[in-house]
Amino acid sequence: MIDFVFRRFFFLLVIIITYTPVIAQVQDSIISSQKDMNVDELNKKLLDAAYMGNDASVLKLLEAGADPNTSMWNGITPLMFAADNEFLKTVKILVLNGADVNKKPENQVTALVSAALNNNMDIVELLIRHGADINDTDSYGVSSLIYAAAYNYYSLCDMLLYYEGNIEIQDNKGTNAVMAAALGGNYEIVKLLLDNGAQVNQTDHEGNTSLIMAAQNGDTGLINLFLSYHADPDYVNNYGLSATSIAIKNGHLDAVRMLVNYGAEISTQDKSGFTAYALAKKSGKREMKKYLSSIKVKKTFRPTIDRLFLSPCFKLNTSDLYFGSEVGIIDENLETGIQFGFFSRTFPKRILIKSDENIFYQYWEKRSNLELGINKYLHLSNLASGASVDFYAFGKFVYSFGGKYPGSDKKAKSVTKIVPGFGICWGYELFKFNVGYEFFNTGIKPINSHWINLGVSVNLNLHKKELRDKVLEWY
Repeated sequence: MIDFVFRRFFFLLVIIITYTPVIAQVQDSIISSQKDMNVDELNKKLLDAAYMGNDASVLKLLEAGADPNTSMWNGITPLMFAADNEFLKTVKILVLNGADVNKKPENQVTALVSAALNNNMDIVELLIRHGADINDTDSYGVSSLIYAAAYNYYSLCDMLLYYEGNIEIQDNKGTNAVMAAALGGNYEIVKLLLDNGAQVNQTDHEGNTSLIMAAQNGDTGLINLFLSYHADPDYVNNYGLSATSIAIKNGHLDAVRMLVNYGAEISTQDKSGFTAYALAKKSGKREMKKYLSSIKVKKTFRPTIDRLFLSPCFKLNTSDLYFGSEVGIIDENLETGIQFGFFSRTFPKRILIKSDENIFYQYWEKRSNLELGINKYLHLSNLASGASVDFYAFGKFVYSFGGKYPGSDKKAKSVTKIVPGFGICWGYELFKFNVGYEFFNTGIKPINSHWINLGVSVNLNLHKKELRDKVLEWY
């Protein structure tokens, strides 16, 4: 009996000795897994607490082992949440507990850039003092200083310059802090930047200077400031436009006067291919043309092909209907167009052909017109919607012809006429609607001689130099 008990005890002892390490490994694995699960939960709660600015929770979670540099799927960290929501104390807690001040999310907006966008100087300074890169940029290439300049944060600009922020950093389009401030009309910031060494004639990737951007907005205060810092008034951008040309195009008469008084040149035809008068037409202000005439700017009649247009059109009167289309070119300098058109009667028309004094024969006639004409345009106004309204007058050579009348060997009479007319067109650069009148007497009864034209034109810009204003895509 004792021998049996001993053997049983010995057998159990062997099992315990053999499997104890395995059991320990299983327990360690379970504990490790539980810890991992706990850390993930802690990190999630830390993100929530930082977003809400719950400082007590942030401290407890960090003490419990939460990672201060944990992030969401898009790379946003607790520090970025706290900086963006302007929780200064939360930012301090995270920074002092090892948060990476230079970490970037997918959109590249660091905690520092986010704080600068909010004009939160306390958070900006705290981050800089703890090693944040003052010249870091976001996905647009915009630095904290550029944002501060664009949004007119004077004190923040001053502080960033104190901490040696790079004044000449340019975004992805070549815009620097001075240009951004100029576009925003921020006079004091522009002066601050110039006084701190900003280059007044620096250009963006389209060749625009800060002076050109001020002229674009007609900001005479900034124009005067830039000129006093020796900005070049005759510098032209990649589209061939100077500050004066852009001011003319945008209808800023006071800005044009200031630039001219300073000595800026007004070319008869600038490198963009547009004359000063063509640019003045684009402004929609007649006073601009009068001013150009008063300072003896010469008109040029050098032809340029600026636009190609295709215009489906109906011609109708009380007794007839034609449909066809016109294709042509427009010279904006001369405000003139040349067009070729082809129109056909939509349905056969019953006409009367005189045989002698008292006898008329009735036929069903099909007829088509070939047309070649010249249009002269007069700009009337620009609407608040951005559409333009123009008056046009035209003269055209029309050759009207038809085939044999059905059931007869007699052929339709051909008619050649010079046809006058006029109309109104309105719309945008790509599409315009046309309503016109023309007098076309075919001499065939009972066809009316008065015609209404209704059409829409599709316009293609053939000008290589587009007259585009500077725009900040991130503003």
